Amino acid sequence: MIRNLTPQDQEELAEALRNARQPLPLNGDEIVALAKRARIRDVLRGEMVMRQGEPSTEFYFVLSGQLRTADVSGMQPRLLNYHAARTFVGEHGVLTDTPRSATIDAISDATLAFWDKATMAWLLELNPAMRPYFEELHHYRAIRSETPPFPGKQEDEVVVVHYGKHPVVLLSNLSGPTFLMLIGVGLMVLGLSLGDAAPPVIVAVAVGLPLFAALAWGAYNFIDWRNDEYIVTSKRVIHIERFPLYGETWDEAPLVRIQDITVEAHTVWERLLNYHDLTIKTAGAGNIEFAGLVNAQEVQQVIFDERAKALERREAADKASIRNTLARKMDLPVSDVSLPVDTIVPTTHIFKRGQSLRLPPLLDYLWPRMTVTAGDTIIWRKHWFVLLERVWLAVLLVLAALSMTIFTLVSELWIPALLFGLVTLAALFFYVYRYDDWHRDVYIVTSDRIVDVESSAFRLRGEKRREGTFDVIQNSTYDIPGFLAGLLNMGTVNIQTAGTAGTFSFHHVFNPSGVQQEIFNRTVAYQENRRRQERVREETKMAEWFGEYYHLQSRSGAGETEPTGL
Repeated sequence: MIRNLTPQDQEELAEALRNARQPLPLNGDEIVALAKRARIRDVLRGEMVMRQGEPSTEFYFVLSGQLRTADVSGMQPRLLNYHAARTFVGEHGVLTDTPRSATIDAISDATLAFWDKATMAWLLELNPAMRPYFEELHHYRAIRSETPPFPGKQEDEVVVVHYGKHPVVLLSNLSGPTFLMLIGVGLMVLGLSLGDAAPPVIVAVAVGLPLFAALAWGAYNFIDWRNDEYIVTSKRVIHIERFPLYGETWDEAPLVRIQDITVEAHTVWERLLNYHDLTIKTAGAGNIEFAGLVNAQEVQQVIFDERAKALERREAADKASIRNTLARKMDLPVSDVSLPVDTIVPTTHIFKRGQSLRLPPLLDYLWPRMTVTAGDTIIWRKHWFVLLERVWLAVLLVLAALSMTIFTLVSELWIPALLFGLVTLAALFFYVYRYDDWHRDVYIVTSDRIVDVESSAFRLRGEKRREGTFDVIQNSTYDIPGFLAGLLNMGTVNIQTAGTAGTFSFHHVFNPSGVQQEIFNRTVAYQENRRRQERVREETKMAEWFGEYYHLQSRSGAGETEPTGL
């Protein structure tokens, strides 16, 4: 719905323009003049604001609600950005007189102020600083939309900020290598001053060792500083800590679980150099540490803003669902989201079921699969390296006993052959016993729960089975503990749960990052589906109440017009 501004609308728009997220280079009178030239458009969730490829005739300023930008040029729409209140959208196409580069729809009910191309020309003539302002705004959004995706990024997720550690952290880490390099330089100067009195080989070794160690140590510290990541998306905060030649850890928390954020600077130098530690406190998911962060206070505000926007989108979805339920009950048109980028992906397809080997049951049992997929169920076993640790001695015993059995048979030593044959059978049983002990320890993920089965070989010493549903999962992280584990892509996935379920730990699994991503996707899908089911039940009751009210009101109105017979 399009309407002209009332005096109250003009005041509210002028105030919103003064407090735009990217401050305008306009004075008070210019802002008031711009507000007076605007018109208002009210849009409902799911309504298109502009379509990709159409002519650019208006540009908008979001007064309330949220919009969503997507690239629909490919087979699958690609989410680019969310736009909250006090933000311009669609200005670049009008500024450059080019077609719309993306499609924008309303992800919640929104109120938009908009202006035509003539106003853009007037505004650029009024204040030439507006052109670089709009160009910088477009450049900032382009950088955000082109940010490389991180592993496990979902289709309905936008990377908002992607930071590393402050350069001060690197300088402090290079103090040791620098001192070692100075020692090498000092030894070089000393060797040159001694001249022929010092053997060249000894001087070369004495100088080369500390210099080489300093360079290697410095390179290691640089890589260690460079490859740590702090990520804030439209759904979660993520800390990826990588250790060169040692492993990595992944820690994350959903935005909706964040309770408090603390920014700390321990020294005066840290405050002067904008170098802080940021601690994110969450409900049930522990604390996320962003240590040595650049622009920590800015990141803190971004996290709070994204959390508020995420909650607003959730509330908007609830409100739209209620509206659509009532509309169906009253046979009215239904309005819903138009771009299929909201879809919750229940699986990463990393462990997609492929062509399974058709083997006899015994051979299928002895085939050491680390991952088995059957429908929506995935079964993980410990890494084959763990199996190798358990069976290597048994394998050696089998090979040795079998070799001696063959040798004694060839030598026609029947009694030793019989004895070594028995030893071979015993070694084979030992191998199967150790293999079964590995085979029965499984981690299972279904469409609604996680299962940790810890068993003994052939269940001779019993079996322990723990289960937890996805509705109690608070957080999931993974840890690759060292160089060998990183080389083998082996690690531990920890799933933190609420209540008495405790923490589930999937130890020594292959591809721990993929396992963690799979659990995260399934958790989000399960919790969203359950929330949707609860919402549908409540909406159905509400629709029945309003339907009865509408029915009674209709009958009452009809009764008033019926003749009384007098």
